[in-house]
Amino acid sequence: MGATSITADGKITGLHTSADGHQHGFLLSDGEYKTIDFPESIETGARWINPRGEIVGEYTDASGKLHGFLLVRGNFTSFDYPGANSTTAFGIGTNGDIVGPYTTYLSPFTVSC
Repeated sequence: MGATSITADGKITGLHTSADGHQHGFLLSDGEYKTIDFPESIETGARWINPRGEIVGEYTDASGKLHGFLLVRGNFTSFDYPGANSTTAFGIGTNGDIVGPYTTYLSPFTVSC
């Protein structure tokens, strides 16, 4: 289990691995843990919560692709950086701006010298 962010009023987000080896996000608020799993995902990681309670992170779909997500008042929104093969959200500001990395690789390659 690992915490990834905390708000001034003590809400904590993070991720943990279950007994079956899959990663799940969580929110710890007022002493109560809530699991955060993007619908129909294989794995989910909750990376950041802002003072308004908006949570961002990433999830892996059934094909193995990584997507970013935004969770606001129980409603998930999935997003991908245009043209990216994978997207992750690592933070969200109080104004709703989301930050995080993405990749645009095509496929593995080797270099011969």
